[in-house]
Amino acid sequence: MTAPFCPTAWMHRTEGSPITTAILEPDRQRKACLQGTAERLADCHDRHNRIALAGPADFANVTAVVTCDTEQHMSTVDTAIIVTTYERPASLEKVLLSIAQQRGVRSRFELVVADDGSRDETADLVRRFAADVDFPVRFVTHEHQGFHAGRCRNEGVRATTASYLLFLDGDCLIPPYHLAEHHSRRRPGVALASHCCYLSREASAAVTGHVIRSGGFAAMASVSELRRLAKMHRRAWYYNLVRHPTKPKMFSGDMSLWRNDFLRVNGFDENFRGWGGEDDDFRLRLRQAGVRIQSILRRTRSYHLWHPPVPSKAPRIRDGPNVPYLLRPGRLTRCVNGLEKRRVDQIQVRVIGAAARPEVLVDLLPQAWLQPRRADAAAEVEILVHPGKGRFSGQAELNLLIILDESRITRKLVRRADVVLRWDAMSAEEPRQQLQELRQAIVSCVMGRRIVPAAKTDPALRRAVGV
Repeated sequence: MTAPFCPTAWMHRTEGSPITTAILEPDRQRKACLQGTAERLADCHDRHNRIALAGPADFANVTAVVTCDTEQHMSTVDTAIIVTTYERPASLEKVLLSIAQQRGVRSRFELVVADDGSRDETADLVRRFAADVDFPVRFVTHEHQGFHAGRCRNEGVRATTASYLLFLDGDCLIPPYHLAEHHSRRRPGVALASHCCYLSREASAAVTGHVIRSGGFAAMASVSELRRLAKMHRRAWYYNLVRHPTKPKMFSGDMSLWRNDFLRVNGFDENFRGWGGEDDDFRLRLRQAGVRIQSILRRTRSYHLWHPPVPSKAPRIRDGPNVPYLLRPGRLTRCVNGLEKRRVDQIQVRVIGAAARPEVLVDLLPQAWLQPRRADAAAEVEILVHPGKGRFSGQAELNLLIILDESRITRKLVRRADVVLRWDAMSAEEPRQQLQELRQAIVSCVMGRRIVPAAKTDPALRRAVGV
């Protein structure tokens, strides 16, 4: 029989780094001893070089909290529930309690709380919760820099090695068999989409610990909300039936998918800041990667606790701050600023054909993009320089047309391009400076740092070629 772990708490500090990691290892049979004595913690410090005592004040700058029972338990975990939160400890406490009531999964999961930089008691709340449950709990956070849900979810994925991921918002309660339903429906190459039933302000206030343990909050949903979700499920079924290329939609506050599928699209795009847009972008890139979206609203759903609107949320979705970036032409399946921070030389670019002025390409494009590529190698971006020979293959995710001379340009060429960038050396007062600005525009466009209007919506170009 394996001896139980001694309850200890310590901080791991990296020399010269502000990052701090707190680790808790509670003994389930002796949880009351978690606080321990100063002598026990000091003894733990003596047995572990590089470890310093973690007092309550230290948790103000906690970057990660990990709790576990035994290494054997950790090895059996195959699912991670990733909960995002920001300074709503009252709602988070209820959500964590609903997670602790999960049935039918034999404790084969761990919890990762991904915080957006809360400066309240959120870290202490997670620490207390971790001492009372028999599954691993991790806490990750960063300095708050505005609403950044995509970054939180990516950091949550980095904190776990689980092969299956279930994402939840920190204000969404889940019924006792929610995780079991996701488990029973999971398939390779399929992302499961549920949604939340919005509880009223009065119903949310009436949700107590007893109500959560009994699952009674499900009965608090209004008839109109249940009808809305039923309609959403029917639409999702129809979209799958007709093989719609972009739908059904997916709510990142309650969805699950395989880790490998998450990695295929490089996670959430962290260029989305403020409320909205990252869900739709993530869904569209999953579809580009060949991942199907399947609704399980008929089987299970989450229940959203009422809270005041997020300050960055626009009154109308189409007026949101992220809409222009969401609607940008030429979406790369593997986003640049995601789970992995991709460099310029990591973008698969093919320069099409032969430019009439090849010497200009050296100044226009990064050297890595000018290297020869195999004919059968897939390209994320195709760049065509006009005037010159060649045409877009139609296989790339972004077709970028660079016009050095507008004479003899055809409407067919423009229609095939997602983005058009123009430069006229004859009319430019400082050609060299204009060339450098065009180079910066090209790189920024490919890397997603600059939103360029689609070729079909460029008024000047439409007039020039009669599109």
